[in-house]
Amino acid sequence: MLKRIFFSLLAGTMVILAACQPEAEVLPTLAPTLVQETVTEEPTEPPATLVTATVPPERATLPPTWTPPASAPTETFVPASAAPLPTVPPPPSPLAVCATFGVDVALNVSPFFVLGDNPQVYWTPVEGAVSYYLRLIDESAEELFADYLVETTFTFQADFFEKDKRYAWEVYPIDNLGQQMCIAIGAELFPE
Repeated sequence: MLKRIFFSLLAGTMVILAACQPEAEVLPTLAPTLVQETVTEEPTEPPATLVTATVPPERATLPPTWTPPASAPTETFVPASAAPLPTVPPPPSPLAVCATFGVDVALNVSPFFVLGDNPQVYWTPVEGAVSYYLRLIDESAEELFADYLVETTFTFQADFFEKDKRYAWEVYPIDNLGQQMCIAIGAELFPE
């Protein structure tokens, strides 16, 4: 008998606990769920019948993309074997042509010149050079003159120089692509 009372109390407690439980929440899911709809057709000759169809949920559509106008030029793929070769010849090897580039010692006799005279500097030509970049600096590394030249000689104006100061000039060749070809060379100038 005691067992019966115990089990009836236990069963009653379980019923009460089950009734007190909150309803389970429906959690959102990333997977789409199918929605069932009932579609009725309008009666025709036979009596109306129910048709059940499974309809997938609606999904967002992407925004329209830009389409170029029909008259816009389009690029065409050209295989490497059919592509035209560039017509610009490659510049000569810098190591080979720079081996002879330097101050022309036969024409630059001395770095000393008389103050008031226009000193002239010379350098050897470089094969493939289309111009030379020449500059003159003073002993505090201030640039007094800079220019692009086609010749391999230049005469500086006397008004760049002052007595008892030291000056230096440097030059380097430039190729047909506008790039420096060799390391700059130069020498000093001393007005007396």
